[in-house]
Amino acid sequence: MAILSPLLMWLALFALAALNGAVREFALAPWLGEAARPVSGLMLIALLAVVIWLYLRRRPLTFRAAALTGGLWFVLTLAAETLLAMRGGGLGDAVREVLATFSLGVLRHGELFALAVVAVGLMPMLVASSRR
Repeated sequence: MAILSPLLMWLALFALAALNGAVREFALAPWLGEAARPVSGLMLIALLAVVIWLYLRRRPLTFRAAALTGGLWFVLTLAAETLLAMRGGGLGDAVREVLATFSLGVLRHGELFALAVVAVGLMPMLVASSRR
């Protein structure tokens, strides 16, 4: 599997997530208040699904290559989020902050970041397995 194309695609997915966050903060939050978080999260997961499906439609992968791609995207996303969380503290605090987003309590409050990260990791395999 050539690594450049999946890396570039991950950068595009990360930019899409950042754009989604900006839309949430500047357009949805003033209008929906706290409900903007889950709406934005669902919107992001749907956008990621469409973009990943379109990407993999043009670049079909074996299931193994799709699993490697999804794993790469999952790890890169966690690493990037950890680096972004380090802006005021050390690595330990950043890791705890990122891991806290995977707690059930956070999901209950409408924060769907963890589901989006897991979706990014699983979607390549789902698309690849649907082609069989």
